[in-house]
Amino acid sequence: MLGYLVGGLTVASIAIAVLFDYVRLAGRIWRGDTSRMPLIDFGWVVAVTPRTYPSALLCAGAMTGSFALGGIAVALGAITSARWPELILSAGVVMLLTNVVLVPLNWIVEATNRPKFLVSPPYRGQPGSFAAARRRRQRRQAGLPPTDHLVEIIRVRPEPDDDSEPYLVAICADDECGWMEFADDDALDQSEEDRLRAKAARHSTNVVREVKRGP
Repeated sequence: MLGYLVGGLTVASIAIAVLFDYVRLAGRIWRGDTSRMPLIDFGWVVAVTPRTYPSALLCAGAMTGSFALGGIAVALGAITSARWPELILSAGVVMLLTNVVLVPLNWIVEATNRPKFLVSPPYRGQPGSFAAARRRRQRRQAGLPPTDHLVEIIRVRPEPDDDSEPYLVAICADDECGWMEFADDDALDQSEEDRLRAKAARHSTNVVREVKRGP
């Protein structure tokens, strides 16, 4: 019985912690602050991005909430013979089953950027993944880089106790893109910045002219 009690409380605690992390960040991401995203995501099952965060929060709430209720039910079942732990477990199963609707809804939001009320306000004017893929194909057919995302060239300074030299990195500012590149050493007739800008130009037509100083 002690094992069920400890196991149930452990599962419930982890689930509640994950849900708290999602809820705590909801307001910040709703306003467009992407400096912090949840520590746990759900891989390919749920699209957890700043744009799709509201629908991802619904999925996370249903998933983690169901595990929390299940853990609580198991823990209570270890210390009481009453029927209400079974009722709590049934509520958790029902909550988990809501993802039959919520997960496909999240996929629709990711693909189409609709319905708008489930898209974080700063990203409501952006295309969904379907429209973005179509736009990339059209740009390539026109002989252009696949995107017009803002790309910044950043000079990174090592930590004070690090003897390595400062270096440049190109980072795409689009929250869902994740593109990042360093300069190669295979074109020694060019400067580090020129090599990196050549790479960035293959990704976007919108590369900043100034080099930004990193931390």
